[in-house]
Amino acid sequence: MKFFKNSYWLQSGAYAFLQRFLMLLFGFGTFFFLIRAVSKEDFGAWALYLSIATIIEQGKSGLIQNALVKFLASDDQQQDTEIISASLLLNLALSFIVSIVLAVMAPWMAIWLNAPVLEYLLYLHIINTIILVPFSQLTFIQQANFDFKGIFYSNLFRQGVLFFYVLGLFLLSGNYSLTTLVLVQTAGLVLGTWVSYRFARQYFKFTYKLDWAWVSRLFHYGKFVFGTNISSMLLKSTDQLMLGIMTGPVSVAAFNMASRVINFVEVPTTTVAAVVFPQSALRSRQQGNAAVRHLFEKSVGAVYAILLPVLLFVVLFPEFVIMIIAGKEYLDSAFLLQVVIFYCLFIPFSRQFGTIMDSIGKPELNFWLICLLAILNVGFNYFLIGRFDVLGAAYATLLTYVVGFVVYQVILYRLLKVSLLQVFLYMLDFYRQAFAFSVHFLKDKAWISK
Repeated sequence: MKFFKNSYWLQSGAYAFLQRFLMLLFGFGTFFFLIRAVSKEDFGAWALYLSIATIIEQGKSGLIQNALVKFLASDDQQQDTEIISASLLLNLALSFIVSIVLAVMAPWMAIWLNAPVLEYLLYLHIINTIILVPFSQLTFIQQANFDFKGIFYSNLFRQGVLFFYVLGLFLLSGNYSLTTLVLVQTAGLVLGTWVSYRFARQYFKFTYKLDWAWVSRLFHYGKFVFGTNISSMLLKSTDQLMLGIMTGPVSVAAFNMASRVINFVEVPTTTVAAVVFPQSALRSRQQGNAAVRHLFEKSVGAVYAILLPVLLFVVLFPEFVIMIIAGKEYLDSAFLLQVVIFYCLFIPFSRQFGTIMDSIGKPELNFWLICLLAILNVGFNYFLIGRFDVLGAAYATLLTYVVGFVVYQVILYRLLKVSLLQVFLYMLDFYRQAFAFSVHFLKDKAWISK
């Protein structure tokens, strides 16, 4: 039962999982009350805003996070100050550029996506973009030091503020303003940044004397991950964005409801990716590709072991799931949910593929592949939405994931000799170890006889 006894995986995995789970819980709670309290048009506009905000945040993380974590995790601490300072400069520069783009493009985005209120939401999001500089920097430094405790608490406060505000208004039968929701997000982000600093200050090192060689090195590594994250988020959001352009916010509301289930099943995927990346970077440097292959097969097998029961339940009982998460007004989207849930068969493989490529120093390969898939997804969505409406968006993204899965496997086999059979065997082994661990735990507690 080595998987369960290893202190790094158990402690780091527990905090990373709790962070993802609470983010999901607060996100779902906000969704749960909003979808019942506002019109489909308003909820669709809010979903479009969140899609754009997520693309921006994930894109920034791509340029900063993986490069910072990789070089800090594999460095002997002699150059930590130079690395962190160079990374902070890149973070500030990119945030400034993003803020200018938002200020200029907000009116046009509102027109293209048929959501007038979106313009004001994006103006307000410029504030969040600036505050995210210290928040994200502190988060990445903690991850590089294999310390996930502060990340958990800072995100707890960041997401919790918005959730409890929405819950309070719902209980008091108050009126929701989308612009006020963005300002509440800002308040949560400020509080989360303060909490993150309390945990990360022991790792934070800074100098005004910049090492431009490190600035260049971080940028050239991170530029591919930046492009990869943008393309990846477009791949995930193209369906909703194109539904907004081609049909309007009401269709976006229905599709966003189905996509919320994917957020639940992605928790183990994103958790494993967060824990695997620094370990993968370290093992790639110390032990080579064989260790990375083993890490990939084992981590993906564990994720599939967790996801498959959930997938089967949603496929068999879609109406029950919809009643729980959105209410009877969305019951006509049951088949849509059944199609969307099949994304789960391919998301873990694609997510870990990107993690492994970044950690072994091949971010450009992941970048070009995600770009091609994002372009392919736009084409699929354009033709299939026109023919099948909302269902067309689901078909398009599922087809894109299938194509990506085939390409990922070919590349992984050629580079690392990754075996799908081994992934399946590790999945079965996860069940075996989980069962053995449970029996051992119950015996220790004397809940069952030996």
